Amino acid sequence: MNYEERKGSSSFLYLLAVIGAMLVMWLAVRQVVQHTTPPPLGTQRAEERAKALADTRAADHAALGSYGWQDKDRGIVRVPLDRAVELTLAEWQNPGEGRKKLLERSQKATAELPKAPEVPSALE
Repeated sequence: MNYEERKGSSSFLYLLAVIGAMLVMWLAVRQVVQHTTPPPLGTQRAEERAKALADTRAADHAALGSYGWQDKDRGIVRVPLDRAVELTLAEWQNPGEGRKKLLERSQKATAELPKAPEVPSALE
């Protein structure tokens, strides 16, 4: 084996060694960065907010599709959205009557509730 052949093969080995060392170093740096990088700020809060939004939307969907009391003290009920649209269209066939009923319901909904009777003291 002459000098030129040994020089070429040793240069190739050095090149492989340098490439291998760089690969090992890149993997080590990558692992260190992965283990030392904290999670983004607000991740837990974002998950809480997404859950709260999903719960709110589920409650809204249930409320829009069912009957129930909106304000029991004033006698205001909640009706499903489809039924409310039907009632509104039927009521507003006569615009004067519809406006009159709307104002009556508005006054009823915003009227002051009577005060609860005071509890007499133990000395009375």
